[in-house]
Amino acid sequence: MVIWDPWHRLEYHRIHGRGRKEHAYTESVADNGWKLLITGMTRAQWFVTYTRVCAEDYLARKNAPPGDYVIAVYRTGRSRDGERIPLGSIRITFDGPTDSDHTIG
Repeated sequence: MVIWDPWHRLEYHRIHGRGRKEHAYTESVADNGWKLLITGMTRAQWFVTYTRVCAEDYLARKNAPPGDYVIAVYRTGRSRDGERIPLGSIRITFDGPTDSDHTIG
């Protein structure tokens, strides 16, 4: 029997002057998106694309201030007795939420 363990933890660090990182947010999600293989993209390209989309959505919902963020992604759950397994991290520049981020269309 296959047990799907889709839990991931995203840690958001805001970058301040001279590269100083400050922990801003932590999000736990039940999401298998990082496990997908997308035709025409390497696993690394998909990781960057998917993490960026998830991060921009989350930061907009949190009404986070604009700026540079580093987002670290970990797999959690049953694997290795629940410890965090790092999948990677990306750095993005978040422009801040827009009116369309909160519009249901």
